[in-house]
Amino acid sequence: MRGKRRVARIIVAALALVVGSKIGQSQPATMTGASGPVPREYWGLHIHRAGSLGTWPAAFGSWRLWDARVAWPNLEPSPGQWRFEALDRYVEMARDHHVEILLPLGMSPSWASARPSEVSSYAPGATAEPADLLRWRDYVRTVAQRYKGRVRHYEIWNEPNLKSFYTGSTATMLELAREAFTTLKAIDPDIVVVSPAATERGGVAWLDDYLRRGGAQYADVIGYHFYVGPLEPEAMVSMIRDVQQVLRRHSVNKPVWNTESGWLMPSRQTAVTPRGGQGLHSRGLNEEDAAAFVVRACILNWASGVERLYWYAWDNYLMGLVEPDGRTVKPAGLAYQSVQEWLTGAEVRECQSGPGALWTCQVTREGGNDAWIVWNPNAKSEFAVPSAWRVRRVRTLTGTTRALEAGERVAVGAMPVLLER
Repeated sequence: MRGKRRVARIIVAALALVVGSKIGQSQPATMTGASGPVPREYWGLHIHRAGSLGTWPAAFGSWRLWDARVAWPNLEPSPGQWRFEALDRYVEMARDHHVEILLPLGMSPSWASARPSEVSSYAPGATAEPADLLRWRDYVRTVAQRYKGRVRHYEIWNEPNLKSFYTGSTATMLELAREAFTTLKAIDPDIVVVSPAATERGGVAWLDDYLRRGGAQYADVIGYHFYVGPLEPEAMVSMIRDVQQVLRRHSVNKPVWNTESGWLMPSRQTAVTPRGGQGLHSRGLNEEDAAAFVVRACILNWASGVERLYWYAWDNYLMGLVEPDGRTVKPAGLAYQSVQEWLTGAEVRECQSGPGALWTCQVTREGGNDAWIVWNPNAKSEFAVPSAWRVRRVRTLTGTTRALEAGERVAVGAMPVLLER
């Protein structure tokens, strides 16, 4: 996510505001979650300035290198002249911190671009397809050979349904994916290839067309960017269902990864000013809402069957979980760390929304102990804890706990709480 959003995105977001608010929040929903315990790798991040970062994230398992200055134009600014210093450093950092890298492949250097003078929010010609598939193949091969055994996850392009990121045709994107998939698998059959990741509600139709053309055969994982801003995280549920329905329509049984999502995050060190319209950047959040959004999005993605979520971003100035100084973790960043403690290693048995927009998620944690996560995005209310749950205490995302008496009601609002036995 970078650069200016175009009018088409505003229109799509406006439609999402109408459709998503009805489908994503008011209709009852029940999900059983992805299978098995939540792994460390589920927790993905984008880090833009890792080389100068003051505070490394306390715990996460996957790192997507988008907007990290390691796209094709950065790596090969002129034909055959490679600059791997930054990517080498990131790969070493990932090894030292035991995180997996997801490396997006794409953006064309101007010298390789089919339309080198085409205006783009990155560099001229960057959003056009390469003019020559042989140059694309050489780029993919060179990168994969250099990092064989160290980078095992690659993604084809970024948000190809948006003209601000890709101006070629779907048929051409299919050719790029086929060439990359074949090249990567020849170098290392264990490499995991993620499909081109479309975004927002408008991306569902693009994905449908891409899969109709046979795109699934060139991917191990289906990537998508479940951006729903300015709506709340609950709107993600219906968008995820739409994508899953497209997969079923084309008999695609592959994991779904949310390789980019986020909202504008408030900052105490710099002004974060919402833009006009109805797009992603049109809604500002206070610190409490920002923290609640992060937690609910993480819970609902896994509960909906999404197997990885890459948050955008740890250190982005507008959407970051850390302040611009790179050291001060925001309340939303602390909440991100807390929900990891709640869920990592746990199984999400069931999440459901009920009357009054109340959400409850049953989780079984290590040792077989059941717990429930409860919130209400629409209003504060008193929740009558079912006696069958046999819970004894309530835990907040700040780490505070208190005992619960039998029959006691719990105050529930937008910020999830954990009810434990």
